[in-house]
Amino acid sequence: MAGTVHRFYLPAPLPPGESVALTEEQARQAARVLRLAPGAPVVLFNGDGQEVPGTIEDCAPRRVTVRLGEPRAGRSCPVPAIHVAQALIKADRFDWVVQKVTELGVARITPLATSRTVVSLPVERARQRRERWQRIAVEAAEQSGRVTIPEIDEPATLDDLLPLMARIPALVCWENEAMPLHRVRLPTAGPLLVVIGPEGGFTREEIAAAVDAGARTVSLGPLILRSETAALAALAGIFTLAAAAADNP
Repeated sequence: MAGTVHRFYLPAPLPPGESVALTEEQARQAARVLRLAPGAPVVLFNGDGQEVPGTIEDCAPRRVTVRLGEPRAGRSCPVPAIHVAQALIKADRFDWVVQKVTELGVARITPLATSRTVVSLPVERARQRRERWQRIAVEAAEQSGRVTIPEIDEPATLDDLLPLMARIPALVCWENEAMPLHRVRLPTAGPLLVVIGPEGGFTREEIAAAVDAGARTVSLGPLILRSETAALAALAGIFTLAAAAADNP
């Protein structure tokens, strides 16, 4: 698209005025897919909260160098800083969740195994999936304009999250709860844990354990949502409510 300035995540120092090389994979993308040429403007970021505009100097399929300009503040992610614990679902749908919640601005993602989770991940497969999810998050951050990358945890169980629920505000989205999300008092700063269940929902024992630990159950409406739909509905609602509260303190 004409006028588009492409963004690249490069986890390395980005000193102003210096020349840096993109990774080989990024070089192939820049030269062969995007067909960028010397003189083309780009933006680099390394996850520290800033972005650095630059200009392509050399552009070959295996090596692209960029002359860096002065760093500038990037687009800030919305508040509160949301940690999403998303129940494991089919691979392509979980990939989609990682992409979309990154675009929405979450700070952290925990793949969650529950009693009714139908997807199991052996250790080696979990490691490979986590690497894939991290790549998806990087691509989503590049596309969406954010300058940080969400942290993606190893898969965890609900029991693993109970100590965290005792320390920070936590919302568990549950189809049997009557209290709607918009009536819940949300934190205006700091972290917020949002827990999304699998297609079959949480068991009552899991809900009881979460509530005993300090979490609050909330409803996302009268209809039954797919797990991946629930994640986006919850985040969109929370960020909208938080923005409205900030505008009307």
